[in-house]
Amino acid sequence: MSAYADLEIHIFPAVAGGYRVDLTLNTTADHGGGTLDAALPAPDGDALSAWFFAGAGLRAGWTRMRGSHPQRRICLRLDAGVPELRALPWEALRDPEGATPLAASAATPFSRYPAEHGPQGAPLPEKPLRVLVAVASVRDLAAVGLLPLDADAELAVLREATAGLDVELVPLDSPCTLPAIEDALRRVRPHVLHLIAHGNVDAARDATVLYLADADNLAEAVPGSRLASPRREENGVPGRAGAMQT
Repeated sequence: MSAYADLEIHIFPAVAGGYRVDLTLNTTADHGGGTLDAALPAPDGDALSAWFFAGAGLRAGWTRMRGSHPQRRICLRLDAGVPELRALPWEALRDPEGATPLAASAATPFSRYPAEHGPQGAPLPEKPLRVLVAVASVRDLAAVGLLPLDADAELAVLREATAGLDVELVPLDSPCTLPAIEDALRRVRPHVLHLIAHGNVDAARDATVLYLADADNLAEAVPGSRLASPRREENGVPGRAGAMQT
């Protein structure tokens, strides 16, 4: 099996010609790109895929990289100036020649991140890599129109994925409230917070929320700003982590 290549898709704010897209393969730029129409597609996989691959330049660059690197770890970076794109179902994006979403194929693991312009972190000097695992499997997700989450099943998937690696998984041993996460961050001092929760975007207010638990393990919509803003404790340890998986 060939090695995975790293493909970054970076989308920039719209100008007169639409949204600029850069494709970067294995940290080397100029591997193709193009422009997306400024008129956004309907929020479904078919419309999104047709919109994304409508331009000949972007589609040609994608085809070249698919031919030379069938296995690609795909990272989507949405620039800070494109909040309107965050609500699109990017995990449903499909290759123009395929029927399976990129995120559902083992050949194209898919992640999306906000674009950051700060310095990159240094390699961790200590092992194992400690991962705090928090799953917001609250009791009434169905009541707010969301599918249930199975904490045991999610943890089993993570254990299988990290088997043989120098990784220590530390499950959150209480309802997934924001105070419980903060307390575990202070106690466990993990390198990574892996948070599995439902989220939503309020386009009218340009705000995001995650559905965590309250003290009774019922759904509580926590604004993204509450998780993102740093809060330092008396000992100087950050009270919140900056890495999340939703």
